[in-house]
Amino acid sequence: MVEMVVILDVSLLDRGDIREQLERFGLVTLSGQELTKGLISWGKWEILRRRENSTFLLFPGKGALIVQAFLPSGWLDGWQWLYVYTKRHWVPGQCPRVEGGKIHQPRGIIFDSVSDVVILDDVVSSGTTCRLIREKNDTVFPGARWHVGSWIKQRSAVLPGFTSSYAVREFGSSDHKVPINSLSTLLREERIASSFTKRNLSDETQGDFLHLLADLRVKVGKEGLL
Repeated sequence: MVEMVVILDVSLLDRGDIREQLERFGLVTLSGQELTKGLISWGKWEILRRRENSTFLLFPGKGALIVQAFLPSGWLDGWQWLYVYTKRHWVPGQCPRVEGGKIHQPRGIIFDSVSDVVILDDVVSSGTTCRLIREKNDTVFPGARWHVGSWIKQRSAVLPGFTSSYAVREFGSSDHKVPINSLSTLLREERIASSFTKRNLSDETQGDFLHLLADLRVKVGKEGLL
């Protein structure tokens, strides 16, 4: 059976019964809360905290905003950080195309004093987004070391030029990717949910899986979480 991963990144649905229902379809389920605990336990943070004023954190796209929302209250206090616009254009059967990635410098922030830049994201699949951000902003942070911290990383991801990278969980191999998606995406993007289901689940279980997603979509929709 193909290994498939779904991240429970909707707090209302990060429950044992939801996890059990998804795992019946052969999915590996990972809790956003548990992944965040692993992310903030990265040993590199101890070093970066000592040079907190010269470290900059970047959150690219919607996935990174979800990671940020899971961070404990007050964890970002003291850090310099920015949201970076990125958008992935995805067509089934093709490699995603990423746009954006350029930082717009706010007033009062001096980037040439930054010695370390950390990109924080939910999933590093190919490394394309991280590479794009570094390529577009390398001159903004002259001489800085670049790092990546994520919930999950595909082992096939390529990150040349980065000093370090860390992921709480890694999947796949150097030449094979494991299907990974977030529950929020499967609920918000029905086209992606349909493609994920058709590509990875058996014909006998596809209808039941889509029905489960529909039920969960109603549940979180009532709470205004999508």
